[in-house]
Amino acid sequence: MEKTSTKYAISQTTILSHNILIIMNKHTVKTFFTTIVILFFSHVAQAQTDEKTQIETMTIFGPFTPTIKLTPKIERDPDPNAYTVKPPAMEFEMKTEAIHSVENTEPLAAEPLPKEKIAKYPHNYLILGFGNYITPYGEFYANISEMNNQVFGIHLKHISSQGTKDYSKNDAFSHNLVDAVYKFSGRALTVKADVGVKANVVHYYGFKPDDLFDPSSDSIKQRYSLVSATVSIGSNDINPTDFGYLAKLKYYNLFDRFDNDETAITLNADFRKGFFLFNTRTPQKVGVQMDFAYFNNNIVVPESDTGAPDQNDVQFGIRPYFECDWSEYRLKVGVDAGITRTTTDDTTKFYIHPVVEANIKVIQNRLYLFARLGGAIERNSFLSLTDANPFIAPGSYSANFANKKITAAGGFSAMITKGLDLKIGGEFAKIENMPFFISHSDVLISNFNARTHNFYTLFDNASQVDLFMESAYSLTNKIHLSAGIHYYIINTDSLEHAYYHPKFKMILSGKYRLMERLLFGAEFYLYSKMWAADSNNPSDITQFNNVELPGCYDLNLSAEYRIWRELYLFAQVNNVFAQKYERYLHYPTQGLNVIGGIRFRF
Repeated sequence: MEKTSTKYAISQTTILSHNILIIMNKHTVKTFFTTIVILFFSHVAQAQTDEKTQIETMTIFGPFTPTIKLTPKIERDPDPNAYTVKPPAMEFEMKTEAIHSVENTEPLAAEPLPKEKIAKYPHNYLILGFGNYITPYGEFYANISEMNNQVFGIHLKHISSQGTKDYSKNDAFSHNLVDAVYKFSGRALTVKADVGVKANVVHYYGFKPDDLFDPSSDSIKQRYSLVSATVSIGSNDINPTDFGYLAKLKYYNLFDRFDNDETAITLNADFRKGFFLFNTRTPQKVGVQMDFAYFNNNIVVPESDTGAPDQNDVQFGIRPYFECDWSEYRLKVGVDAGITRTTTDDTTKFYIHPVVEANIKVIQNRLYLFARLGGAIERNSFLSLTDANPFIAPGSYSANFANKKITAAGGFSAMITKGLDLKIGGEFAKIENMPFFISHSDVLISNFNARTHNFYTLFDNASQVDLFMESAYSLTNKIHLSAGIHYYIINTDSLEHAYYHPKFKMILSGKYRLMERLLFGAEFYLYSKMWAADSNNPSDITQFNNVELPGCYDLNLSAEYRIWRELYLFAQVNNVFAQKYERYLHYPTQGLNVIGGIRFRF
């Protein structure tokens, strides 16, 4: 079935050759700050090189985490206390947490598994592993404390895979990062700083080579590099009526192998003051949150003589609020107002969202009701789009602001019995410029000499309903089970389907400590079928066919055994049923993944 629509925005850039192999040029020295950070980390980060140009590449990773989620099934969650493997993110999902909330609904956490006794020595970790598909994995954490009020930490990581035979190893990937953190805790304030380097490499493997067509791995390579840093300063409130503040400054520069570039600077501040307006146990609170963001995008089409002009976008927001907490009731009211400015279409937009949050303690520590009303402005950035889909064609993304004009959520959380917690509710959102993707099939890129199934970005207005049920159960401090079920109803204005968004999602996970030293884990994922959009018309990619992707299920198993308090053995088996399901059209996941190794704590 074909459908043509002109009501949504789409990147009209044509896919061209990308034999341009210069990785670092004006973008990595765009600011003096970037140069200083790269020089600082050059002695700890091993730069990647391109076979033809031998130009060094390194990226900096801070609090932003745009992991390339779709190619690998083996991925490491950067948590030194447990080895876990996370599945790909499956959709542009609404969060059930409060929007711009200073405090979330009081949680009803299940009883945790027993933790090991805190060691008297620092928790530094060295993790080494190896898996099938020739998958080396290494990770290192080190933490140094000085005078009990200063902490310095460093995190190094590498994981890569040579890929499967089905795609001539073109589904190989490589993840690398260096991250350094500093924290100072004084009597009146806390200062944090984070800088890092990150580089992710993937391949456009969305086709099966044949005898006449088998491109080299280098010809379909894509590399995403990120430079980022964060500095924050916040007050250490002792008295609840004290004046408090928290300010955070973030910077990042993201660029790919073909010089597509995005630079962002964001500043967030929260000022608050407590006082007793009513006769309550806890003081009331009045405050204001302010946001400022600047984005610069340089979109480059490979082999294009005249690239698109730089895009400069600005966002400013202010959110005054008032909070009051009685014994059984908590109420927060405010307003979220702001302005966005985009240079590509020379438009200025104003927005205003109500902020209302209410929580009722029906039964102390047993039953809570919650309701929220609000809105949000989110950036459809080069960072977020390539995070969701790393197979976007070079130079074919569009950056803009997504406006959640209205969000409304409500439900309850309860402790049914000791150890059993339940949360049921729903959320509605009206979204302007929600991102979608459309694949462009069998395009022969001249200088590539390779067929690709790249993606373009689509934007449409949509409404989304998320009905969810989440639960957690603990038994005898040895068993912990959790479950989450989401049912989505998404209606789009112009598109026939909400492409790549399943209607149903279920996640089950559990841990079982057979003995003090042996811990087993399992995760099961179930997703309903979803629709994809596929175009094979080079002259008009707005004409596309609807393709139905079948539902999928995935099972991951893990085990960890403690030999000594310093030495652990771990093993992880992903995709136990070897389901080569397609998260994105023409891009199936790898089959059965097995990885194992040691974790040494010192």
